[in-house]
Amino acid sequence: MDVRMPEMDGLEALTQIKAADPRVFVVIMTAHSNLQDAVAAIKGGAYDYLEKPVQPAKLAQIVKKALETQEMVSSLAISAPVLDDDVDSEFV
Repeated sequence: MDVRMPEMDGLEALTQIKAADPRVFVVIMTAHSNLQDAVAAIKGGAYDYLEKPVQPAKLAQIVKKALETQEMVSSLAISAPVLDDDVDSEFV
């Protein structure tokens, strides 16, 4: 997603996307890179922040890494044990 878009800037779109579903991975790309936007994007939950032009191989690598990370997070969430808050119970 680009930082500069006609209807809404990318940082505002990132905020709305993360509010709707924080599990979504968002990659911000811009031709007008600056440190303030990069920090805001990462703090806002962007998976990565790239300056255009982006080499296709680099973009493919980032997307692959994001998908692998998403799969790992999903599998960890599925396999995570549900812990009982009762600390006085005996272990079996």
